[in-house]
Amino acid sequence: MEIRSDLEWVRRRILLSDGVFLLESLMWTEAEADVVIESDACLEGLGFWYPKRALGFYADVPTCLPNDI
Repeated sequence: MEIRSDLEWVRRRILLSDGVFLLESLMWTEAEADVVIESDACLEGLGFWYPKRALGFYADVPTCLPNDI
């Protein structure tokens, strides 16, 4: 599945990034996109919504995170 290789690429880029510059911004329309996934995050959790499949995911922020993150 192509999205898996795309997510692996992003993961590798994040691991190599110093956090200042990640990707160059590109503009395209929603019609030109292969996959459209919406996301949101807050102090309580993180969610993803895949409208084409009416599929959503949500995860609470773990309570056992180190304080020095």
